Amino acid sequence: EGKTVFLPDKPITRAEISVIVWQVDRVHRYGKQIPFQGAYYDILPDVPVNSYDPEGFGRKNGVMYYKENGVDVARGVDVSVHQGEIDWTKVADAGIEFAMIRVGYRGYSQGALQMDERFRENMDGALAAGLDVGVYFFSQATNQTEALEEAQFVLDTIADYPVDGPVVFDWENIGTDSARTDGMTSAQVTAA
Repeated sequence: EGKTVFLPDKPITRAEISVIVWQVDRVHRYGKQIPFQGAYYDILPDVPVNSYDPEGFGRKNGVMYYKENGVDVARGVDVSVHQGEIDWTKVADAGIEFAMIRVGYRGYSQGALQMDERFRENMDGALAAGLDVGVYFFSQATNQTEALEEAQFVLDTIADYPVDGPVVFDWENIGTDSARTDGMTSAQVTAA
């Protein structure tokens, strides 16, 4: 009769499942949510969506780049204690122009503020190598009060450094059962 029906007790073909997956992705992509790292997030009306052209990204000699309208953007690195000891002269010689350096983080199970163990070493090394620096704090703030506490921690920590790049609030979903941020909504994160 020209109708498509769902028969949960019947087998499904690869073609049929592809159509279902495509439709779900299409609904999410063009609906009221954005897919990111396996989760869907609400599109908030007053927050602009990324405007970068996906075709502008590429890799050259193992380094990612982005060009838009013939303009090549600056290249940088994002570092924390997880990268270990860094030879900053080698980084600068490789054409890296700036570093985003983690100041610290809030523990995702206990909520305590922690300094990144290599923050000062990374700041001193990047600056000595002539790189511009920006900083970020890996937040697990559950409310505005915690976010303000994190912001003050960052400002106090970077006060003696010539930070010429952005100061970033980096809040990420942990995705484990033990994270104190489990169940937070997009609106709660945005408020923080």
